[in-house]
Amino acid sequence: MTAAILLSACGTQDSGSVDVPAAEPLPQLETVPLESVREELLLQRAPEGVDPQLYGTLQRSLLSALEASGQERFSSAAPDSSLSAVDDLNVTDNGDGTATLNWTYRNQGDGDLNSEVNIADLTPIGIHLGKSDSGSGWEAAQATDNDRNGEVNISDVTPIGSNFLRRVDGYRIQRSADGNEPWENVQDVLFAQSAIGAGMQRGFSLQLDSSGGMHYRVLPYDAGGEGIAGNVAMHPWPGFSTSGPLQAVAMPDSGLALQALLTVGDEVPLLVGTWPDLTPDPALTFALTGKPDGLGQFEANGYHWLWVNHEIRRGTSTDFSKTIGGQIEGARVSLFMFNQDWQCLGGMNLVSNIMDGGTELGSVKIDSGSVVQSGYIFSLFCSAQLTTLFDDGLPLFLPGEEEDDGFAWAMHTDGHAERIENAQSMARETNIPLSIYPDTTALIGLEDRTGRPIVLYVDARDGADPDGFSGGASYVLNIEDGDGNFLQNSDGMNPAEAYKATWAAIPLEHYADAAAYHAWSEGGDERGTDFLRTEDGNIDPMNPSHIYFVSTGGNGSYDVYGSLFRLEMNPADPLGEATLTMVTQGGPGSFISPDNVTIDSQGMLYIMEDANTGAPKTQIATENRNCGIWRMALDGSGQQLVIQQDQTPYDGVNTMQELLDGGINIWETSGIIPVPTMAGEGLLFAVQADSVTSTADMNGGNYLNGGQLVLALPVQ
Repeated sequence: MTAAILLSACGTQDSGSVDVPAAEPLPQLETVPLESVREELLLQRAPEGVDPQLYGTLQRSLLSALEASGQERFSSAAPDSSLSAVDDLNVTDNGDGTATLNWTYRNQGDGDLNSEVNIADLTPIGIHLGKSDSGSGWEAAQATDNDRNGEVNISDVTPIGSNFLRRVDGYRIQRSADGNEPWENVQDVLFAQSAIGAGMQRGFSLQLDSSGGMHYRVLPYDAGGEGIAGNVAMHPWPGFSTSGPLQAVAMPDSGLALQALLTVGDEVPLLVGTWPDLTPDPALTFALTGKPDGLGQFEANGYHWLWVNHEIRRGTSTDFSKTIGGQIEGARVSLFMFNQDWQCLGGMNLVSNIMDGGTELGSVKIDSGSVVQSGYIFSLFCSAQLTTLFDDGLPLFLPGEEEDDGFAWAMHTDGHAERIENAQSMARETNIPLSIYPDTTALIGLEDRTGRPIVLYVDARDGADPDGFSGGASYVLNIEDGDGNFLQNSDGMNPAEAYKATWAAIPLEHYADAAAYHAWSEGGDERGTDFLRTEDGNIDPMNPSHIYFVSTGGNGSYDVYGSLFRLEMNPADPLGEATLTMVTQGGPGSFISPDNVTIDSQGMLYIMEDANTGAPKTQIATENRNCGIWRMALDGSGQQLVIQQDQTPYDGVNTMQELLDGGINIWETSGIIPVPTMAGEGLLFAVQADSVTSTADMNGGNYLNGGQLVLALPVQ
């Protein structure tokens, strides 16, 4: 009986490369004496294919390991060593209310994969001795690497001794709502239901009824009880991909392929809880509303999180969803959760409380099945930046209001919006945080109005104000030519020529009064060099003191088609002397009326077009195209139109001239950022489909205008 236990179901397996069915679970023995094991070892002869001298060495090593354990008797039990814990359990959603669990058998020391650690596990060590994960034959040998150091050697005998007679009769499946206690037993899976598959590993697979968000783990068991619990794996929530037609097209030779993620009106589960542990509600939903614009993306808990601005004016209200009544007036920020395949798992309205210092200005709450809004109403959120420079490293979204008296805002993940107190009130297109000043908050502000300067907000960060949002001061940018003359505006600046840039303080009393600030700026020299509608800007990720921004220009002006600029900040002092360069100008065969911009990790700059009336639209019509997205080097060279918005599915035509002839509103692409994808770094951008106004095209809801979130994937 003892010999049967020590060698059960092991007899002739010679390499670990064939599937040996497990024997029926044997009667549980109380113990096996060390002396019986010693006798059995002495009776063993070297198996076929194993050098007798080597086998003798392995036998002596095992006996030494058993004696070193200090045990005189050995009991059969479920494995409990850390290297016996299942570490690769994964759960796949089947889309039909079921899930499939897959995992690999783990029982440290059981090199022949027959359910029990015993003397026979010396054989595969003898066969595979010396093989490593960098050489051939590793698939068949890896199960024998008992200490998991990447090589089969004499040290792999020791785990056989320390886990002697550990046995797996099967695995017990347990589940939990949140991955913590209490765990509920779901089902047992017998060892005999496993099979050796790819990679010469013994695996288990089980399909069961399940729902998204449920957590699972597996524990080995034998007749005496349970062993060590394995990793916790969650049943992924079902992902959503839009069925709406793609609202943009990748141009030939762009190296990009487009994928529509969400279309305005699409509803996904409402996210509830606290970020980043938000979970989809099983019944309530959240819809993508219209005018998607500035974006931000962050990775947490294995998910893609996407912040979305909505450029909706105060006085205009849009629906929340079909399951939650009421509307939200004005601009808002949505937060969406995506899986690694960029399928949407849920979404929510980010802001619940609107704060100015310690005073609550307003709120947006869900109460009794309806959204309830009170107090301050946001207006026209356009571009934005997501940063981890503040809020103890949590992602912070920084939109601005593009109203004449708009404010700069910081949107926290806990749902409160904080007004940046002394950031100049103006038509803020965006706020660009500078990372090169560790003890100072510095934000570049761009104003989307004709004849307005660039603004800088600066504040020291200390214990009382760790983010630097409650004090500080604002400044305007002055530009000088080579002779030291102040430039009233960017007219006459030459491409590629560097200009001296300095900062002048704005009077404190004007910070909250945009009209007074504008009057002051226009009332004298060196109160800010004007640009023709600065739009978006972005920091060069490889040189964070360099900010690239655009002016969209205007018909009949000195900057008809718009321009690209580079501002080089003083790395030692945000208020120190800087340098401004006009990189290039738009025009025929180039970008027209630039709006949003981004820079990828390879140093390529992308510019989105939002064509102004007059010469800009006429030029695009002459080029027989619609507005799109241009890619270029940071010096403006190598310009290529890589993406074009596509109004065809809704309007039947897509060239500028056809749209103008039909009196059809021209769309715009907006809010572009680099994002990680399974295929490498891609781009995510928004489309504002301004000609789409029918609720029938927005899933029956009132969401102002159509639009879409689009992923641009690199094509290998």
